[in-house]
Amino acid sequence: MINNSLFSAKKDNWQTPVDFWNWLNDLFIFDEDADNEQPIIGQYFIGKDALKEKWPDGTIYCNPPYGRNIKEWLQKGLKHKRQNPDNLSVFLLAARTDTEWFHEYARHSCIWLLKGRLQFIGAPSAAPFPSLLMIFSNHISTKAGTIFPVDWRNY
Repeated sequence: MINNSLFSAKKDNWQTPVDFWNWLNDLFIFDEDADNEQPIIGQYFIGKDALKEKWPDGTIYCNPPYGRNIKEWLQKGLKHKRQNPDNLSVFLLAARTDTEWFHEYARHSCIWLLKGRLQFIGAPSAAPFPSLLMIFSNHISTKAGTIFPVDWRNY
């Protein structure tokens, strides 16, 4: 039986799994978490709208709500990259490669396609969709739009 709770319109934000977060943070060493509802690290936009706040220079992690305003989040990440050559932002997203937002922002980023399905905190089972990382950086890849398959569990 398929669990439809992750398809529910009642909730569009799911907290990052701790083991996956630890792997990511070991790689990127995040300065800020742009998830204003369920942040993982100490520096975050709690009680504030991360879309409206100026993001500080540094390395930002974002697991945005998977709703209709995803383009606003990605626009913010691209703007963050362009403000300072050392800025980096990493977005955990549903791998919706057929969407307008994916095609608009993938060409400005490096994409890591994640093997397997993540089980988000509070979800009764693994997500019914694959996930990806969209990374806005001036240093990660020499060519924007680069795609890598990643099995994060083997690192």
